[in-house]
Amino acid sequence: MIYVTNNINIRKAQIGLTVQDMAVASDISRQQIHNVIANPEKAMFRSLAKIAVLLYCPVELLLQSDPGLVVDYPLPPKGYLEHVRENLQKYGFNGGTVITVEELARELDNRYREIA
Repeated sequence: MIYVTNNINIRKAQIGLTVQDMAVASDISRQQIHNVIANPEKAMFRSLAKIAVLLYCPVELLLQSDPGLVVDYPLPPKGYLEHVRENLQKYGFNGGTVITVEELARELDNRYREIA
C-alpha cells in the first residue's frame, strides 16, 4: 500500500500542507498523522477518512493506485482548514462519523453564500 502513502504525500505537496498544519487543524498529534501516512495498511479506515478531509479529497482517492487521479483532483477553497478546525466535533474528529469531502464541500458552499 505504498501508493496510499505516495498519494497522501502528493496531495499534501499539491495543497502546500505540512503534517504540522494537519495536526493543528485536527487536534490529531503529528505522530499519529505520521503513523497513518507511513503505515496506511495498519490504519483504521476512520483515520484515513480524517486524513482525506484534511487533504480535501475523498478517501477512495487516496486508495487508488493511479497517482494521476490525485493530481487531477480539484484544490480546496481558501480557508477550508480553518473551517474544519472550527467544526471538529461536527465533522467527526472528536467522535461520531467523519464527514465526507463532498459533505464538506457543500458545507463550505453554504458558508460562502451566507457571507456573500
